[in-house]
Amino acid sequence: MVTIKTDILCTEEQYFAALEAVTSPDFLRASARQKQETLWHFISQSPYKHLGSMRTTNFQLMKRLINRAFLRKSFVQDDDVRPPRMKAFHAYGTVAKIQFIADGHHPFTGIFATGGLGFIRASLAVGMPNYSPAVAIKFLLDGAHPSENLLLHQSLDTQASRDFFERAPTNHTLNPITFPNTLMLPVLKFWLSKISNPIEMQLVDHLAKVTDDGSVVERPRAPETVYLYDGEDVHNDPASTDDFRSILAEIPSGSLIYRMYGKESRGAKQVYIGTITTESGFVASEFGDCILAFRHAWGSKVSPT
Repeated sequence: MVTIKTDILCTEEQYFAALEAVTSPDFLRASARQKQETLWHFISQSPYKHLGSMRTTNFQLMKRLINRAFLRKSFVQDDDVRPPRMKAFHAYGTVAKIQFIADGHHPFTGIFATGGLGFIRASLAVGMPNYSPAVAIKFLLDGAHPSENLLLHQSLDTQASRDFFERAPTNHTLNPITFPNTLMLPVLKFWLSKISNPIEMQLVDHLAKVTDDGSVVERPRAPETVYLYDGEDVHNDPASTDDFRSILAEIPSGSLIYRMYGKESRGAKQVYIGTITTESGFVASEFGDCILAFRHAWGSKVSPT
């Protein structure tokens, strides 16, 4: 059993308590289910009492983007927690426990074949005024194996509808078609090429190389692109002006929120992979925003050295 503190802690104290828990021998021997419960304690114990503004100014964005060393931290993070800091993008979100059930007939291996337990974090790329939904998924593995993470977006372009589930998140972010995003993308590609190349493609090969119990796959086979399509009865009012975190908090535990599809190459047909179902309600907290870590995948042309 992993030992965790049960007092209500400040942000720094939460981080050190969580770091102690996830680096303990007990955690490193634990099952994925036990790891999930340990991390959920920290995520859910101190939800926001009031949901603050999610507005991000252009100045704030430029300040975060110009610091490559700051951005690189998300690509070299090993633990499931990190020292508290605001994310450059997707700063505000909400987290739920999930189970990924791989029940499709497809050729893909690893977690795509075994399924897994973990968390989903729903967020907006910038904030409510520029509504652009995204999700990050953390798959926890049995024993002394690090988690595997999947980051999915759809487009840098603002979504007119306020239905969080209208667009299908994917690891291949579409090129923007609206101004000024069309002008910003070439600049972003150049500036971030030392961190991830291409920036619009999050590789998913790592998910095909390991199973939910940490076993290594001898002949991994991964999709090039994955898509998450909305599940059952999760859509919200497209004209709503409510905070998306409040809307998602109303989704009950046990809800099928996404169906995963993938294709092996750009010219291939999409095949059904499995479903993602919540095992808790969604909780917005400072721990989920500033401490819970999702390692980003490196591009195919860049190594993390």
